[in-house]
Amino acid sequence: MTPIEPSTPDTCSEQHPEPDITAPRMSADTIIMGQEETDERPPEDPGHAQAHDGLILTAQPPETAQGFNLPQAPSTDPGQQFLQWLRQEVSARHLDVNTPNARIHVVSEGVLLVSPAVFKDYAARHPDHPGWEYVQKRFIKLKLHQKQTDGTNVHRYLVRGARRQSVVKGILLPNPRILFPHAEALPAANPHLHASPPSCA
Repeated sequence: MTPIEPSTPDTCSEQHPEPDITAPRMSADTIIMGQEETDERPPEDPGHAQAHDGLILTAQPPETAQGFNLPQAPSTDPGQQFLQWLRQEVSARHLDVNTPNARIHVVSEGVLLVSPAVFKDYAARHPDHPGWEYVQKRFIKLKLHQKQTDGTNVHRYLVRGARRQSVVKGILLPNPRILFPHAEALPAANPHLHASPPSCA
């Protein structure tokens, strides 16, 4: 996906007794997600990433998102319900990423949730749930986001295009795996968005 300027198994196996059967050896170039390489050469750096067709291919397993207080089961907490909805919609590609009018932008610092627009969208689709202000407050309580250096929760990004410049604000998730927990490839950072210091907000 090319960023567009926004307007806003068990690895163990049985050994057969037949002496003439040899288990096939994996190629040295084969990488299995979440497993260590068994080749004689030094293992790949787990943090190594390559860019390809607008995606960041990474050897880090989906479990990287653990330790961030992610809800593991349906919850009655509005903040966790919002996060579950967001992850489901992104996985199903019902929400755009890095496109004009997108509520979600991948940036070099993590993932930016355009606020309050994304919370208003959630509230509009769930009229039986609390209002967007309360949902946003409960989501902030999960402490999955990164605060500004001045202690505020909202980050400001400059959107630089060929002919104009605008501003988009939102909540920053420093670990993309919070939103993409099972993805083997993460969307590349939107090159049009650039973080702005709090003093410029």
